[in-house]
Amino acid sequence: MQRLIDLTKGEKRVFVHLNSAKDMSDFLKQAEAEGFMINGKLPTHCKCEKIMILHRNYTISYMRTWSAHAAYSAGDGKNVKFDNT
Repeated sequence: MQRLIDLTKGEKRVFVHLNSAKDMSDFLKQAEAEGFMINGKLPTHCKCEKIMILHRNYTISYMRTWSAHAAYSAGDGKNVKFDNT
């Protein structure tokens, strides 16, 4: 299994696509195990969206703001599909 932080090497941001509830749960657990935080909270204590944004500084953002959607639409970041099977 690839580490999430490795996905961010050389990238401004990484858009992570999560297609199922299991993928979302597995993503949050892996992110927490690697030391990521969401708004200062442990990932497993947060809600997950279908697309989350990983940052090099071990933070995760929600793709809720217009600027995040604009960056995603413009291709301003790496896109990956999280499938932990």
